[in-house]
Amino acid sequence: MIESLTGVILRTFSTGRLCIFTRSMGKIFCSAKKSAHQSQFIVGSRLTINLVQKYPDTFTIEYIDNIVYPNIQTTQELSWLHHVLELYYFYLPEHQVSVRDFDFLIHYLALIKRNHESIGNINLQNLAISHFLAQTGFHEQPALHRYAKIFEEFIDPTVSSGVPFSLIGIEEVSMQELILRCLQEHPQFNKFKTIPFLYGAHT
Repeated sequence: MIESLTGVILRTFSTGRLCIFTRSMGKIFCSAKKSAHQSQFIVGSRLTINLVQKYPDTFTIEYIDNIVYPNIQTTQELSWLHHVLELYYFYLPEHQVSVRDFDFLIHYLALIKRNHESIGNINLQNLAISHFLAQTGFHEQPALHRYAKIFEEFIDPTVSSGVPFSLIGIEEVSMQELILRCLQEHPQFNKFKTIPFLYGAHT
């Protein structure tokens, strides 16, 4: 069976395997054909591929229709890119299809180029991470759901710009501390590699 699908590369492995979060199949692991160059698979790349499934849970990339590499120019942007991809890799189970999660991933990646912007005194990327953690349903933190609503209002073009009233009184440091506290609840937290680069002052 050959299927064409769109996805974002979450992780690459030295064995040649890839972990891709796709719009139609969720998170999958696959291998590229031997003729493909491993260097063309860069994490954060958005690609359209034709996938062959020969056995259950055994996928091979037959060929690539299109690939768009991330436009990363600073160390800070690189850290945020890897952080978002790492969260998707560890939090989302295999083969759980969620168009919503895929669409939000595209929004998160777009915000990487806006890492100096904020709403009030809150960094957009911290707001995006709070939104992701709320969407997973893994954490019982009421504040996360409030931040998630603010983020969804922000990315909805029909909502007028300005500082939401619900952001008044929120401190950037307290938001980062909440994010870190949630991340520490994950059973594989010790495998996260991006935490010290972004939350070093709080770890």
